[in-house]
Amino acid sequence: MYTFICFIIGIVLTTVAMSEPIQRINKENNLSNPQQNSDSKTTDKISDLLPAAEAGDADAQNNLGKIYYEGECVPRDYIKAMNWYLKAAEQGYADAMLRVGVMYNLGNGVSQDYAEAVKWYLKAAEQGHTQAQYNLGLMYNFGLGVPQDYVESFKWYLKAAEQNHEEAVKWFLKAAGQAGHTEAQYNLGVMYHNGEGVSQDYTEAIKWYLKAAGQGDADAQCNLGAMYDDGEGVPQDYAEAIKWYLKAAEQGHIEAQLILGLMYANGEGVAQDYPIAYAWMNLAVMKETEAAEGRDIFVSFMTKEQIAEGEKLSKAFLEGNFDY
Repeated sequence: MYTFICFIIGIVLTTVAMSEPIQRINKENNLSNPQQNSDSKTTDKISDLLPAAEAGDADAQNNLGKIYYEGECVPRDYIKAMNWYLKAAEQGYADAMLRVGVMYNLGNGVSQDYAEAVKWYLKAAEQGHTQAQYNLGLMYNFGLGVPQDYVESFKWYLKAAEQNHEEAVKWFLKAAGQAGHTEAQYNLGVMYHNGEGVSQDYTEAIKWYLKAAGQGDADAQCNLGAMYDDGEGVPQDYAEAIKWYLKAAEQGHIEAQLILGLMYANGEGVAQDYPIAYAWMNLAVMKETEAAEGRDIFVSFMTKEQIAEGEKLSKAFLEGNFDY
């Protein structure tokens, strides 16, 4: 489920000064006024890099930008740094795009321009650059260079967190820990379930799925059913799996409807019942025609009376009447 709902990171929004995203970006990108370095090796590095950079090598251009930004053996020069970063960024070099964004964000070597910062963060983020994704989340969260948009902020924090960005994971934990943030809770469950951005931990996955499922999140309910179905983090329990699949299925969750159909067909966690199995499969087919093949194979084992009863139940389910 990646249709993002609007959420508010309460503590952050009420207590953090507007300068914090700048401080975070400064810190996270390791661009916080390092001491100048007089190491002669850097001079050699410049002479090695310059021919390649002038010939259009993006990696060399980016590295030259770093040298001028950090003042390694040369006077720190943000304008020259920006010049080399920009040359690399314009060739689609993601790390340089990030750095151009940071330069605009902090006003180093250029006039501070949050909108330009967002533009370059986005270019890098779309290439999968984790730090750019996190920075973009900050910009949307605080409304810097873009209208404040918690949905977009959440989306980019999630992308960064899935790539193991430590700060993004922390933000997720803050958001998920607040009542009502079902989207954060569900996605944190997915992250622990699959080991995305955090160590795989089925117990933690169930914890977060339960929080979201208890607030009516159909995807969390279905995933929770699957964990009980497969015995992941809990003893295998078909009856408990059925309970959660049913909650999701009654909200129109196609996968849960299909799984319920199979469980009723096989008598797993419930008494075997072909008409009910058919009804759930049929309901799923109404929304996802690709599921028809499986239902039709199952129908070949049913009597005409069972099919008729299944059709009757399907109509009742479609009307929201799940009493059977």
